[in-house]
Amino acid sequence: MKILIIKKMKTFKRIVIVFLIPISLLLNSCSSFQETESLERMSIGLLLANTDGVRWGREEGYFMAKADEFGVKVLTRVAGGDQEEQNRQARELIGEGVGVLVVLPVGPESAGPIVELAHESDIPVLSYDNLIRNAELDLYLAPDRELSGYLQARALLERSTGGGSIIFGSCEDPWCARLINRGQLRAVKEWEEREGEMIPILHDSVISPLTVDFIRRLVEKALEVTSLQGERIGTIMASDDLIAFEATEVLKDTGLAGSIPIGGMGATLNGCRRIIAGAQAVTLYTSPREIGVALFRAAVRLGGGVDPEEIIEVLKYQERTVDNGSEEIPALLVEPVIVTRSNMIETVVLDGLYTVEEIYGSGLPE
Repeated sequence: MKILIIKKMKTFKRIVIVFLIPISLLLNSCSSFQETESLERMSIGLLLANTDGVRWGREEGYFMAKADEFGVKVLTRVAGGDQEEQNRQARELIGEGVGVLVVLPVGPESAGPIVELAHESDIPVLSYDNLIRNAELDLYLAPDRELSGYLQARALLERSTGGGSIIFGSCEDPWCARLINRGQLRAVKEWEEREGEMIPILHDSVISPLTVDFIRRLVEKALEVTSLQGERIGTIMASDDLIAFEATEVLKDTGLAGSIPIGGMGATLNGCRRIIAGAQAVTLYTSPREIGVALFRAAVRLGGGVDPEEIIEVLKYQERTVDNGSEEIPALLVEPVIVTRSNMIETVVLDGLYTVEEIYGSGLPE
């Protein structure tokens, strides 16, 4: 799995802080850390927006495992979804004398003061998952959401027997939703140019909040309007496995279950089970191991004073940048993994997300 880097970006709902370490150490591979005692004097502060969700816990677990491996002390704070509390925690950790902040912001649009405070003390900031906007970030690390949208749409179009596409976006951050949508529309355009077949976009909206009742009403309405217009549905692209589930339920009620390829995102356990059952075609996820390890390696180098561009070169990532409204930020983007019925074992199972028994139950694969 490749990891792409974007120049000058920073985001992380957890803030990681590291004392300065020798540049020569950081320029070597991560394995070189085992050859010195320097990292044992390092302290990292980890600020979490919250502790909800399986994904965050796994990514943090891999991050913490690397810190333990190299004797790095980690100071963790959880904001409980309160941006003011996260700002307070940031001030506390800055006062501890940390060398780098890795921030998974509660509010991407309102977390800028954390960057300003850190920079006043010459502390670089790495923003994780959600991009802190309108601030002079040092580095950004996140799943490649545009690529996720692209891969999902392409996989669904390959399974379609013809017709238009319905797109349901979802994201706590509209900026992230737009990235996914951009990738989906790019795949549709490429398909039209290559196949000479027009793929009308029958519906395209972002669903918020992600409550079962609200999702169900919007999905039902979109399918109803499409039916009244006499349009044929070829694919349903959903940016969340919960939306994909509601789409499968609505299709079941209308007698169309299994006839339209549906894609989700998040690789939830129920989403994986629906894929095995044939109700859902694909889902996507980013490897928690890839993110957790990449986050640790980037953070210690950034805290050690290594320039973001040098980090990109040393860690052998593809150089890219992202505009956060203030400037182009170097970014490290983790490529998504697409999950289908045929690769379930070698993806989510081997990556440790779920066991074979959890996905297949008693009907184990041959």
